[in-house]
Formats: sequence, structure tokens, C-alpha cells
Amino acid sequence: MKELSGVRSISYSAISICLCMASLLLFRGSVSLISAVTIPLIIATLSIRLHLRYDLLIAAGLSIITGLFFTTQLIFVITYLLMGLLIQLIFRLKTSNVISLWMVRLLYVMSTGILLYLGIRLTEAIFYIPLHEMMLRMSNGNVGVYSLIILAEALFVSVIHFVFIQVIRKRIPLQTY
Repeated sequence: MKELSGVRSISYSAISICLCMASLLLFRGSVSLISAVTIPLIIATLSIRLHLRYDLLIAAGLSIITGLFFTTQLIFVITYLLMGLLIQLIFRLKTSNVISLWMVRLLYVMSTGILLYLGIRLTEAIFYIPLHEMMLRMSNGNVGVYSLIILAEALFVSVIHFVFIQVIRKRIPLQTY
């Protein structure tokens, strides 16, 4: 994979942080699930050709700015960064076998659901925001319904990510990865 030059890498890193911050500003409260769609895609697409140090700088910069301005979103931003990393791995994955492709998709949906659940639980534990309690109330205390809600959110996010991955793969040849 051909890496970008230093100035272009810094520019891509700065643009990705700015776009992530705009997503955090625009999608708050009940529509914050949209940030789970946009932030990993922004991170993955703008840093796919960057060196690892720029990925780490993007993660550190976004975490610091989120910690300063959106403290309660910090846990979710970290999960979004992890989802962006998984998307980058999927971009680089060359699967021709249909079964392995579906396994990758299934693993991504499961990991997205786990990350969203961990984000909810850790936000409640660290920042005392009763997200888990609200989700339980939404599901009338039924853990099965709660699990289905998390699964539906994970499927929603994952399907959009997979559609986006297919669009990017068609527009940019895999040889550049």
C-alpha cells in the first residue's frame, strides 16, 4: 500500500478529526446512533493509506477533544475508533470465499453489538448516566428484548458499513490497499 506524504497525511488526520467532531455536535441524544455510523467510516476512509502513527494521533486527538468538550461521549468515541479499526481490517481483507465473507460480516455485527453494549455499560458506570436502565425500561425489563434492540442497532450500523465498504472497493482498486 502506498502511503501518503507527510503534509497530506497531516491534512487527512485533521480533516478526519474535524468531521468526527461535527458528527458529535450534530448527532446528540436519541440520534447519536448516527455517530456510530459516521465516525468509524470517517476514520476508516481518511486513514486507510496513512501510517500507523497517524492513526494513533487521530485516536489521541479525537479522544482529547472529546474528553474536553463531550466528556460523556468519550467511551462511545473509543468504541467508534475500534469500529473504524475493524473497518480498516475489512478493507484490507481479501476474501474470495463466500463462507469466509459471511463469517467476517457475522463477526463484525457481533463485535459492533458488543462494543455498543460495552459503551452503554461503561458510560453508566463511569459517568453515572443511566443508559442501561433506560434501555431496560424500553424493553420492559426483558433481557431478550434488550438483546434484540442491541442486535438491531448493531445490524443497522453494520449494514451501512458494509454497503459503504462495497462502494469504496468499487471506486478504489484493491491494489492501493
